[in-house]
Amino acid sequence: MLNSDCFLSVNLFFRYPEALTDPSYRGQILTLTYPIVGNYGVPNTQELDELGLRKNVESDRIQVSGLLVQDYSHEFSHWNSVKSLGQWLQEEKVPALYGVDTRMLTKIIRDKGTVLGKIEFEGQPVDIINPNERNLVAEVSTKETQVFGKGNPIKVVAVDCGIKHNIIRLLVKRGAEVHLVPWNHDLMSLEYDGLFISNGPGDPSLAETLIQNVRKVLESDRPQPVFGICMGNQITALAAGAQSYKLPMGNRGQNQPVLNVMTGQAFITAQNHGYGIDSESLPPGWSPLFVNANDGTNEGIMHNNKPIFTAQFHPEAKGGPTDTEFLFDSFLSLIKKGKDASIVSVMPKKPVLPQRAQVSKVLVLGSGGLSIGQAGEFDYSGSQAVKAMKVSSVEHPTMGVPYSNISGPVQYDTLYTHHLIQVTSQIRALAMSSQILVEKSLLGWKEVEYEVVRDVADNCVTVCNMENFDPLGIHTGDSIVVAPSQTLSNEEYHMLRETAIKVVRHLGIVGECNIQYALHPSSLEYCIIEVNARLSRSSALASKATGYYTANSVGISHLNLSKTKFDQSVDQCIVIIQCVPQCDDLCSQLRNPQDASNTNKGKESQFHMKQSGGGELRGSLLNSEHVCGTSSQLVCGIAVGIVLPADVLLKAKQEGFSDRQVGQALGSSEGEARALRHSRNIQPWVKQVRTFCPEEHSLNTSFCKSQRQAFIYFIFSQMCIKYKLCIFSVRKLTTKSTSLPSCQNLVFLQQVSCIVSVGGQIPNNLAVPLHQNGVRILGTSPLQIDRAEERSVFSTILDDLGVSQAPWRALSSLEDAFAFANKVGYPCLLRPSYVLSGSAMNVAYGEEEMKRFLEEAAQVSQEHPVVITKFIRGAREVEVDAVAKAGKVLVHAITEHVEDAGVHSGDATLMLPTQTISQGALEKVKTATRKIAKAFEISGPFNTQFLVKGNDVMVIECNLRASRSFPFVSKTIGVDFINVATRVMVGEPVNESQLPTLENPIIPVDYVGIKAPMFSWPRLRDADPVLRCEMASTGEVACFGPNIYSAFLKAMLSTGFKLPQKGILIGIQVRNEGFPLDLLEQATSAWLNANDVSTTPVAWPRHEGKETTLPSISRLLSDGHIDLVVNLPNNNTKFLKDNFLIRRMAVDYGVPLITNFQVVKLFVEAIKYSSELDTTSLFHYRQRENEQKG
Repeated sequence: MLNSDCFLSVNLFFRYPEALTDPSYRGQILTLTYPIVGNYGVPNTQELDELGLRKNVESDRIQVSGLLVQDYSHEFSHWNSVKSLGQWLQEEKVPALYGVDTRMLTKIIRDKGTVLGKIEFEGQPVDIINPNERNLVAEVSTKETQVFGKGNPIKVVAVDCGIKHNIIRLLVKRGAEVHLVPWNHDLMSLEYDGLFISNGPGDPSLAETLIQNVRKVLESDRPQPVFGICMGNQITALAAGAQSYKLPMGNRGQNQPVLNVMTGQAFITAQNHGYGIDSESLPPGWSPLFVNANDGTNEGIMHNNKPIFTAQFHPEAKGGPTDTEFLFDSFLSLIKKGKDASIVSVMPKKPVLPQRAQVSKVLVLGSGGLSIGQAGEFDYSGSQAVKAMKVSSVEHPTMGVPYSNISGPVQYDTLYTHHLIQVTSQIRALAMSSQILVEKSLLGWKEVEYEVVRDVADNCVTVCNMENFDPLGIHTGDSIVVAPSQTLSNEEYHMLRETAIKVVRHLGIVGECNIQYALHPSSLEYCIIEVNARLSRSSALASKATGYYTANSVGISHLNLSKTKFDQSVDQCIVIIQCVPQCDDLCSQLRNPQDASNTNKGKESQFHMKQSGGGELRGSLLNSEHVCGTSSQLVCGIAVGIVLPADVLLKAKQEGFSDRQVGQALGSSEGEARALRHSRNIQPWVKQVRTFCPEEHSLNTSFCKSQRQAFIYFIFSQMCIKYKLCIFSVRKLTTKSTSLPSCQNLVFLQQVSCIVSVGGQIPNNLAVPLHQNGVRILGTSPLQIDRAEERSVFSTILDDLGVSQAPWRALSSLEDAFAFANKVGYPCLLRPSYVLSGSAMNVAYGEEEMKRFLEEAAQVSQEHPVVITKFIRGAREVEVDAVAKAGKVLVHAITEHVEDAGVHSGDATLMLPTQTISQGALEKVKTATRKIAKAFEISGPFNTQFLVKGNDVMVIECNLRASRSFPFVSKTIGVDFINVATRVMVGEPVNESQLPTLENPIIPVDYVGIKAPMFSWPRLRDADPVLRCEMASTGEVACFGPNIYSAFLKAMLSTGFKLPQKGILIGIQVRNEGFPLDLLEQATSAWLNANDVSTTPVAWPRHEGKETTLPSISRLLSDGHIDLVVNLPNNNTKFLKDNFLIRRMAVDYGVPLITNFQVVKLFVEAIKYSSELDTTSLFHYRQRENEQKG
């Protein structure tokens, strides 16, 4: 490297091959704020195009004097690259530094204005020299006249002040023969059809000769049009008699917004200038043409009568957006039209704004109950829309929740004729249309997404672009997504951006639009995969990545984007890692039920976040050479017995290794690793998430001078947990959220207190570790939480309280489990401690299952003993959701499961009020609840689950936290449980007079509430769709009716269930309610026929194709003759495999499936009410009850 001293500038983007060779950057130390530079390498800088110009760069050399970046990628990945950025800089002898806090450097420049800087080696000082004291234009200008596009009909003289190659290309492309002349050439002596004055570096006032030459042209009677760019704008203005001045900070970057003064249209432009023109100093006859939308500075001028106009920005781009490339067309049009042409006639016309529709009420349709393919990020966008309409004085914006299947109902199969029928039938389960497209396979291409927002004034913003870590063929919802893109060159990035804007305008989309591309990995060929004229899961990522609320009021026709017109520019990476249980079986159908997002300045740390969140990353990521290199250094440090160097530990933390991972590598505990880090004074460094938006939001912390934002949605925790945001009850609290606008403050300067009981099992598991590290836990004591979570301790306490429970034992060995089972008899239930939603919880019906299930339970509960209990057959499950204060229950609600015990509560269908439980049993439930609340000194929310068989009541478990049913019971009985719980936990007063205590419950009389689960079986290939002790549902819906039957049918329909109209494949006794039961398994068919119910037997799946005349189940399903399958799991049958195949085929063909006897029974009883369903809402039911009460 060489010593360097020069003017320090900051570029807000990262198209470095073009920026480094732009003559306008002559003499500057260029600072790229993009967090990772060098990802796509450097193309062949010597390759020439058809004009003899350097094809891939903008001049013949690197023009900057130095380069500063935050992070540098030593490895590059791009089909057109031949060398790394470091190699190129070394060849050109240009010094560069990485590891610089470019964020802080930017703030210094922002606060102090333009500064001078130098790069020097220690002990080799150099003086600071101001490059703006030199005539930089003369340094970069050509020394002799050159001609390009010889023979073209229009002769354009281009004054070279530091012209970029792409300007010449664009002029020649439009039919110009370009004569490039030196900056000090006598212009009056030349014949031309048009005069062009190029961009260039430095202080324009130092190019005095050029100013005088242009002044002569302006004062003459020559009719030829004049067009100036960048330096050309300043030279023209000075020649006209205006004044220039030094801008405090300059305008540099590739996302600068400018407004056309004549039309009000907004454009995104690339800029690099430190001097501006004082519009007030323009002489008579001249007017501003463009103005900067940010700081109001001049961005171009025009003559009121002559064909002379300029632009301070770079319409030629390279790098940068191509929004204003039309100015070259305007220039050539002026030339072609001759003396009758005017600037107004060649500029784009002012758009005609449609009259705004007068609306007062709007229905916002949400994504419905959560399932794979339509997760909570959709309603994140919906909430933005609701907020925007409230701001716009739209009354009562309401969220509606229709059900629809989206997210990749497609298969990327090589479609041979004999496969077409099979693939088509598999798609049917997810299809929303009868049309199926057969397209060229693009497997292996890059997948890129753009989020575009367009307003009614035709202004467009590309909010964010994203690049998938995985190639095409894996659904974007399952792929790791990086925002912004990492391996796209300037040409690729703006090619796709320009196309996206054209598509949005052509389709007439107003609002937000998501466009997905397939980009060939080794060429510029691309295809549009799909255009989603709606908010997508990527829209939520774009909002969180940029702070730009994509669902904001752009769709409301009064808004004009010109006020906030700019593409987003961020200096941090945002990565979403999808949490797919079986990652080696990914395809074009969405599989993941959860994801985890991370924001950081570096790249490696992104990929560690999911591991820290409690899961495992894909093997491909764990094999990352750079990440594994750091891990190897940690392991080697302990292996050879040396003290771990502080720089290795710092590097590990900067790259995202958690304290637990560091401890594992060192063979120590998480706490010891944390203590080691503190002893080395390695601490997080708080940074804002930088968004070039009207607002900037301060979030929580990470290492490497960065901000880290992580939220994982687990299939088991469900979004109902997120309902319980106590931040809205007590506004002094601090919440950790991914929703930027709802946060008051997300910087944890010092944790004074913390609430863990409103986020589900995951934060509840942190109660003890936080307590041990000095964090005050509000609400129930962490020690009591630990006693309740430890199964054996909890069961012992219940015995001491005299509260009934099933026979149990804490296991210490496999033999102990066998001995217990032999004593009480099978089946037995294995229950690990501290697990999320029944993980590894199973019912064992024999020794083989006992052995297998016990091994699974021991793996997920390694630090706590596994408890075995006698499984009670035929018992109903009842839940009590409650809030207590110092052991006294303040509010409660009792719900009953439709399914018998053995189905996880998250997969069960809940009824409120209870329907089959006797009053005596309910009193026993209340008594046990009262004892438990007192024994554990509960202050806050809790959920207790019971077994009820006849009048016998037994406790299953108690969770000292809010459950997933809290939102349901709160809405059903009209009492906000979480509001009460929050006030209890923070010590606020609570008015107990109107609360549903154990002595004075609130029980709905005129209506019944049903909470039904939603499953994503079609997207979980080969999974057996049966209900077990471990939770499988991904979402839920709640419906209400005047009786249990109508509420149940509404809930079933809301989950996507369709009432049967043709045939039912069934294996149990049912009543004939008018539906043809002509498709039953053979044994059931024979029994029903004997009882005067006409049926048709069908062949078992494994018998199809053999010697049988019975109809084929697969054919009947694929042909649509069956629209309901009832199949009950039975371990005591030889047809286990056949039953599984039937269930799986029903799911794969999109046929409704019921696998639980109690649900079947209730469905048969309820189906007669299908014609009586109404649309009465919960609010109407409550209104009726209140009116009846007077």
